[in-house]
Amino acid sequence: MNRTDISGVEENQVRKILKRYLPRCRWFRDKAEVIGDIEVRDFFPLGGKEEFFVLVIETVFSSGRRSIYSLPLFFPSRLPRGFFKSAAAGRMRAGRRTGYLCDAFYSKEFHGLVWKLFSKKRTVAGEKGGLLFSRKYSRAAGLPKAFEIDILKKEQSNSSAVYGGRYFIKWYRGLEEINPEAEMLRYLSVAGFKNSPVLRGEIVLAVKNRSIVQGIFQEFIPAEQNAWEYFLNGIGKLSVKKPAEKGGAAYKGLLRNISLIGQRTAALHAVFARRSADVRFSPSRMDPGYRRQLYLSIKEKTERVRAMLKKFKKPEVFEGDFDKLASAALEETEKILGKDPGGMRIRVHGDYHLGQLLFTGRDFFIIDFEGEPARSGEERGVKHSPLRDVAGMLRSFHYAAHAAQFRKRKGRRASIENRDSIEALYRSMTERFLYAYGQEMKLSESLPDTEIKTAELLRIYMIEKALYEIEYEFNSRPSWAYIPFLGLKSILRIPD
Repeated sequence: MNRTDISGVEENQVRKILKRYLPRCRWFRDKAEVIGDIEVRDFFPLGGKEEFFVLVIETVFSSGRRSIYSLPLFFPSRLPRGFFKSAAAGRMRAGRRTGYLCDAFYSKEFHGLVWKLFSKKRTVAGEKGGLLFSRKYSRAAGLPKAFEIDILKKEQSNSSAVYGGRYFIKWYRGLEEINPEAEMLRYLSVAGFKNSPVLRGEIVLAVKNRSIVQGIFQEFIPAEQNAWEYFLNGIGKLSVKKPAEKGGAAYKGLLRNISLIGQRTAALHAVFARRSADVRFSPSRMDPGYRRQLYLSIKEKTERVRAMLKKFKKPEVFEGDFDKLASAALEETEKILGKDPGGMRIRVHGDYHLGQLLFTGRDFFIIDFEGEPARSGEERGVKHSPLRDVAGMLRSFHYAAHAAQFRKRKGRRASIENRDSIEALYRSMTERFLYAYGQEMKLSESLPDTEIKTAELLRIYMIEKALYEIEYEFNSRPSWAYIPFLGLKSILRIPD
């Protein structure tokens, strides 16, 4: 299919098909919106036997908002054998041909073509810009002529595949001028940080004087599992009431690896805390404007949670007085942020939890620097205290301790007696992480200069994270909402 095939009548067909296809996709981040129209912004013919192409579209929503998406597509007469059927967007006619408009990311031939363009540093000309396949950050080794392509079915805000067990490609579906992940991987790769994937290249959409990252190539990390699964399985094997006594070597192994995560987290923050000529990475003060925004963010979250509770009205989700929790959260936040807590703001991971670490069996690697997907690229590029990442990880430990028992009991909550034991296990995990992290960060100027100020600021970020989690759980899996509610009570020292 070429550009003339999707002009006029055919373009109307494409728009209608994509209006139905986009909301079905996991990576489509505007599910709360209603698509009013779709406008084609650029067309990049990649070639190949199937005539693959990349379509850059602008979705116009009935609310007036607009978003840019990038779709690799092809138009076969019949679906290829073994093709992922849900990636067939729809049947249409183009000229004399009738076939299926398909998402090309699920075609192995498409990936063979992408690797060829990348390895030869090609640029594909579109109508308004160019698609650059760049290797400027690497001395990337080649792949054999025939190499295995593993297209990962699990998607979030992007699509990904592994080439030859050596390279990992991420194709960003929603495009923004600021791509925090590409920025941070460039910075970490140049800095020589050893516990994140090495960036090997980028696919860049160049239009006039603007460059938008379309995709990245990074080293593939062969891991046994992510840290979430590792801890979920490990905690599940422990005795709830006496994990230290009955867990033995397994319990000690978990604590040892928590220390290792603390060390790797500190090493990441040490790189981001370096002084840099690049203003995007140069540390900044905890200025009044930032502190005010943090307070308002927490206030807005409490209001949204209160509205959700009124709408939900299920006592098993939360038993207690949320107004009391909200008042305590806002009072503490205002008190602590009313004065400068000290320390610096730096670039942080931004969506830090156990699911963002890969465990190789010997070490942990930090991945997925995109930040919280609900936020814009500009918001995800904001600097924060490194304690924001620490809060994310501590909340993840709390989730793991409770979720392991939730799974063990086949979806039933732990008893009050067992809940106390779970909270005790969580406190042990927290203490081990904070000790290891604190030892590595002793001389860092990015943290407040006293333990009391550090603990206070950490508590503010934990309040913010717990409120974010409550919102998330209400929208996706309400039966889990009790975990962040318990966490919020614990953070605010409010007994059951």
